[in-house]
Amino acid sequence: FAVIILMLLPGIAGVYLDKWIGTQFFVVIGFGLGIAIAIFGLLVVSKIADVAAKKSRELRRNHGASLPAVSDSDSKTTSSEIKLDE
Repeated sequence: FAVIILMLLPGIAGVYLDKWIGTQFFVVIGFGLGIAIAIFGLLVVSKIADVAAKKSRELRRNHGASLPAVSDSDSKTTSSEIKLDE
């Protein structure tokens, strides 16, 4: 849902800006920018999920059977705890 909003809002803003100014190119710039922002957002979310999965696997490997299996929905890792430059 968030990806759709990230893609559409700049394009819709471009439509209104084109109508207000009387041009025809802000809609193209808006949708292009929206696609770029959405792809970046998906990459960030994917990186966060990957780091959380690696952290979970490492904990299970280090502690063996003493830790219960953790599903993705149980993960409490937030984006502020993850370094994106890894």
